[in-house]
Amino acid sequence: SPWPMAVPLMVLGFLSVVSGWLGTPFAHGHYNWFFHWLDPVIARGHEFVGGHLTPALEYGLMGVSTLVASAGVGLAYTFYKAGPSTQAAGIATSAAPIYNALQNKYWVDELYFAAVVTPLRQVSKLVFQIIDRKLVDGLMVHGPAFVLNLVSRTGRLLQTGEVQAYMVGVVAGLAALAWYLI
Repeated sequence: SPWPMAVPLMVLGFLSVVSGWLGTPFAHGHYNWFFHWLDPVIARGHEFVGGHLTPALEYGLMGVSTLVASAGVGLAYTFYKAGPSTQAAGIATSAAPIYNALQNKYWVDELYFAAVVTPLRQVSKLVFQIIDRKLVDGLMVHGPAFVLNLVSRTGRLLQTGEVQAYMVGVVAGLAALAWYLI
């Protein structure tokens, strides 16, 4: 990777290793620093633990998980260091259901697309057709434009260009106003 990608990855890798050590039990006192640091944020944290493990069991589980992860990394490196090998292809053929599930990432993306994206798109299209096209465009945009057009067409009929007709309208309006006020 080029350095603009490699440097942040190295920083993130270092921080992940450091943060992984924060929750480990220490030899004297079996003190989990990270768990106690989170106490103010997660006040009921002790209720969910359900008891404490012995340090030997905890270290044993840590060792087993580290060995399993290291074996997986080593196996993947052995199979794919020079590209896909025939040995990896043979395992993929013999364990086809497992290989397909892993290759397709347990079909989580497809499930998410079917359960979330597709219904959300359908609802969005419906909302667009009803609210945007009918309410916003139809009523709020074209409605005032229709009313303004109607008023302007009516007003255009009153425009004659004759000053005498305008004066008659002004006098009639003042007379109506005077009659209303009296």
